[in-house]
Amino acid sequence: MGRKGENIFKRKDGRYEARYIKGYNNNRAIYGYVYDKTYSAVKKKRNSLLLTLSIKNNIEKHNSDIETLCIKFLNSLNIKDSSYNRYLSLINNHILPYFKNYKISKDNLNDFISEELSRKSLSRNTIHDIGTLLKQILNYNNINISFKIPSKIQNYINLFTENEQKLIEKEILSKNNTDLFGILFCLYTGLRIGELCALTFENIDLEKEIVIINKTLIRTKTIDPKKTDNKTKVILSTPKSKKSIREIPINNRLIPYLKIYKERNDEHNYFLTEKKEFIEPRSYYNHYLNFLSYSNIQKHTFHALRHTFGTNCIEKGIDPKVLSVIMGHSNVSITLNLYVHPTMKMKKKSLNLL
Repeated sequence: MGRKGENIFKRKDGRYEARYIKGYNNNRAIYGYVYDKTYSAVKKKRNSLLLTLSIKNNIEKHNSDIETLCIKFLNSLNIKDSSYNRYLSLINNHILPYFKNYKISKDNLNDFISEELSRKSLSRNTIHDIGTLLKQILNYNNINISFKIPSKIQNYINLFTENEQKLIEKEILSKNNTDLFGILFCLYTGLRIGELCALTFENIDLEKEIVIINKTLIRTKTIDPKKTDNKTKVILSTPKSKKSIREIPINNRLIPYLKIYKERNDEHNYFLTEKKEFIEPRSYYNHYLNFLSYSNIQKHTFHALRHTFGTNCIEKGIDPKVLSVIMGHSNVSITLNLYVHPTMKMKKKSLNLL
């Protein structure tokens, strides 16, 4: 069965069918169809056609040989639609327009990174992503030219203080609804906002006292070869990576509340809405900010809940390898470098060991 929002379906004859927009007639979409034996094969075939249509539409303005290099590279990938669309956006908006008049050389590559992208007032991290993608495209096509790519800047995310965490818990437990409880649930599990919004009651196993993470909600662009300002849509997808599919133990103090919520809901209801319809992450993020505002709690990003959870685990002595699995990271270094910050309490504890 195809995933929601991807226009890929399994036919009665056992084959998979994928639909895509191949053009327009009097502003009405003309659809094309491709077929194959497996979901992954038909998705790759569909994406290959969309890629060619999109880049050819863009390349008509640019007339550059890099079109072929980009198509070869992207057709070789087996990645999530959101990542695929991100690559396509960077190619069409930055790489192709610049190389319409320039050959691929070391000097031109360095000028592209250091001057052209800087003139667009892009962030250092975006320039890093474009440079890295361009290097991957060239390497795949056996073009080995070294050029400088700026390193990423690691943005520090503030944590909730102990008093703020206590206030969050007090405010939420005084209410009797799952939409607010989701905020506290993330503080005790480290879920990403997309994972929380995709959570259904069948994912909460109270006998084993675990929550099963096997899906997420993501916002992705709808690929339309005629347009450059493609719209976005929210789709139900698999988690960020294979390691993100995981089981997380539920803290004992949350169990009594989860029992009440689960008893009054169908297994297929979404946790936050208690209905068959989900709330999209962007809407829930605004709901979260409103909660912080009327609770007089300093505003932090939603990801601060996840960072606070990770830091609390380290402070309480949880093995980083165990935490890495709980967080759904591909390796322990990500857990330590990106999500766990040395608080003053941790610094004092370390110095007292001397």
